[in-house]
Amino acid sequence: MGYMNENGTTINNKPQGDYQSYGEYVTISKDNYSIWQNFNWKKKHDSADYYGQTLEARGYYDHFNGSRFLSLYDNTGTWVGYINESGTNLSDTGKGGNYQSYNKFVTVSVDNYDIWQDFNFSRSRNHSSNYYGQTLEARGYYNHFNGSRYLSLYDNGGTWVGYMNENGTKIGNGEQGSYQGYGEKVLINKDNYSIWQNFNWKKKHDSADYYRQTLEARGYYNHFNGSRFLSLYNDDGSWIGYINENATELSND
Repeated sequence: MGYMNENGTTINNKPQGDYQSYGEYVTISKDNYSIWQNFNWKKKHDSADYYGQTLEARGYYDHFNGSRFLSLYDNTGTWVGYINESGTNLSDTGKGGNYQSYNKFVTVSVDNYDIWQDFNFSRSRNHSSNYYGQTLEARGYYNHFNGSRYLSLYDNGGTWVGYMNENGTKIGNGEQGSYQGYGEKVLINKDNYSIWQNFNWKKKHDSADYYRQTLEARGYYNHFNGSRFLSLYNDDGSWIGYINENATELSND
């Protein structure tokens, strides 16, 4: 490499070199790395135990082998161990961690959560009461250092809603969102609607088959497309299918 004045160096008989302060947050991005107890390579954990989590890298060592090893702590202040930094991604949101793709549909299930603009939590962008019961698209999420997962939510117009703690949502099996109990009697008042077998839009019946009949809507789905679909049963308890509630009215019977 060349000659250097020794005044610009620190003598160290350890191959890991000197500890250097860092103070950054990283997301564990590999599940096949070891997390070390010491630099004699005694294993403390597997990275799979923390995969996707955001941890605090308080410092690092630039090892003689050419790798940088981060000294990691969890959100309780417990030391996790040393990991090669190539098994991590540096957070671009601080404690928020890194964006991870999700592409799920969730139904907002609480009415008392803030929906955040950023991970400083200084400004609310929306409130869950404005979306209670609605199905939104969670395109991605962040595993925050505080231990919570925050979903990045979009409405069906493609407008970003904000970041919301996933504990205030329920994951749906698709764009229909999650099932919600109802227990109402409804009258079929349109004869030109389809009654669906599933939300891949396989037809089960025509509404004309049940026109002017009263059926039990045991539950419903608030679909991402903006429509509510009722899950209908007849008096014998047989399932009829899903129908857009616009083809019904609440029965007085």
